[in-house]
Amino acid sequence: MKFKIAVALLLLFLGCAEPAVEEAVLPVVSKEKLQEELVQVNQRQIQEEQWLIKKYLERRNLPYETKGTGLHLVRISKGNSKEKPKPGDWVAVQYQAFLLDGTPCFSSKDSAEVFRLAYDPIESGLQDGLLSMALGEDCLLMIPSHLAFGLLGDLEKIPPYTPVGYRVKLIQIQP
Repeated sequence: MKFKIAVALLLLFLGCAEPAVEEAVLPVVSKEKLQEELVQVNQRQIQEEQWLIKKYLERRNLPYETKGTGLHLVRISKGNSKEKPKPGDWVAVQYQAFLLDGTPCFSSKDSAEVFRLAYDPIESGLQDGLLSMALGEDCLLMIPSHLAFGLLGDLEKIPPYTPVGYRVKLIQIQP
């Protein structure tokens, strides 16, 4: 009986033992090399998004300005003033956000939404665009993902690494 128990324990032990696995040898990559590769990936992503935005605007024959940040701005109608907002100003805007395929994302509906520039957590591309607009002006802002929702998207309607368009009207500026 002791022999059978010993054999059963031995079989159980051998059955539970993990087989020997050869460890894979991974190449060692320096921190500098990894950073360089990440920069290259990000540059390709930005170039691809710039190309997509330009093609969107060219297909619609829209004249646009390109800001140094990568924001593309189309002035649809001029405002009734030359007054422009400054960082720290409160602005009231009406807007609709959409993807380049035309899918609507969100909007202020028909009422105005109020933001404080440089303080409220809105996309940096939207802030950059608003700072370039005059009171009463209606613009189309084409914002690359690095100035919009970036790596994660908005976790609902906007996928990761997706450029976003905004149709924006600047209604009011308050210091």
